[in-house]
Amino acid sequence: MFGAAGLMLFTGNGSDPLSRGIHVAGCAAMILASWSWASKLPVWPQEAVFTLAAGWFFVRAVHGPRLRVQSGGQRWRDLHHAVMAGAITWSAAGMTDPHSTAEHIHSSMPAQAANPAGVDTTAVLTVYFVAAALPWLSAAFRAAWKSDHREPQRRRHAVEAASHGLMSIGMAAMFLAMA
Repeated sequence: MFGAAGLMLFTGNGSDPLSRGIHVAGCAAMILASWSWASKLPVWPQEAVFTLAAGWFFVRAVHGPRLRVQSGGQRWRDLHHAVMAGAITWSAAGMTDPHSTAEHIHSSMPAQAANPAGVDTTAVLTVYFVAAALPWLSAAFRAAWKSDHREPQRRRHAVEAASHGLMSIGMAAMFLAMA
């Protein structure tokens, strides 16, 4: 799912380049996180990039672009992207073993949240991402249904909405696996 979503966003031109870049990086990070050797990768670059991305999307949702009025729908999208970037940061930090590197290499599985708060957060994020996928997928189907070959803007909207829906479902699957 992340590969398809990342490819759709990478080749698309519906949103601004920074937003697309963050989304493609998020897809790549989640693909890498699904591999067993991912625990050997340094976590701090992911935490830094996606913490900054979450902040950027949050600020954008609160203040919006200076040159245009931002609608409530756009604010929701930016808040959703902030939650998604924050969730990637949280999952990267949560899957990091706080013990030494030598102990970590000898463990058979990446560290997982052992406390109930971590399990509760994982469950809440899983439910959120499933629920958040529905409007994206609905928008993708509506835009695809109404578009024809003469309306490239609707097709771009359908592809972008579908990619965000796939990312949300992929995030839900990853958090379900963490639970």
